[in-house]
Amino acid sequence: MRTTGWITLYAGLLIGSGYVIGSMLHRRLPGGQLLKSGVIEAAAAVLWAYLAFRLIDWIAPGTSQFREFSAVGILSPRALTIWEAVALWSGLAVIVGLIAPFDRGFRTGGNGLAAGAGLVLVFSPFPLFAAAFAWAGAQWLVRPRTAVLVSLFALVTSEWLLSMLSTSVTPRAWGFVHGPETTLWLAGLAGALAARQSHAAPGEPPQQQRPGAQ
Repeated sequence: MRTTGWITLYAGLLIGSGYVIGSMLHRRLPGGQLLKSGVIEAAAAVLWAYLAFRLIDWIAPGTSQFREFSAVGILSPRALTIWEAVALWSGLAVIVGLIAPFDRGFRTGGNGLAAGAGLVLVFSPFPLFAAAFAWAGAQWLVRPRTAVLVSLFALVTSEWLLSMLSTSVTPRAWGFVHGPETTLWLAGLAGALAARQSHAAPGEPPQQQRPGAQ
């Protein structure tokens, strides 16, 4: 059972478990303590992604050749390895559990923004900086929730632009290599967070119109 043929099974179990962890975690987050809750959310998502990476690596360790290049990408330096891909989608599953926990009938839970920011900071930091600048600028023009949507658009767009540059221009930094797979993952993350932003959770106040906003 420690062969690459079992990776699909293990990936499914890790992703499904990540969703359950996020759902259960949402019930235990301290109410009214946004900073503490955000730190816990981010730590849980990043830790589960890290554990998923290590578990897949232990189950089916690769050769030195495939640790730097993806077989799926035909040795493309812009494609993720299987260890990285499973880690990213497992971390995203925790966020989906936070924003749509099963004990609420898959309806709105937390906003998932802190957990999403934590994952992006670790795995693809440059787009996070672009999203932060976009959010800060949009704060003066649109409603707060709309500003978040603008930042999510900037997040995906910046990753897409970086993926088209040469790898010498866009180094790995402390994150994964920029490419089509990370762009797809960020699009999935942004889509989940954007869907949550369009629905207010029970007890949330309605959006407030900013003075001067159209």
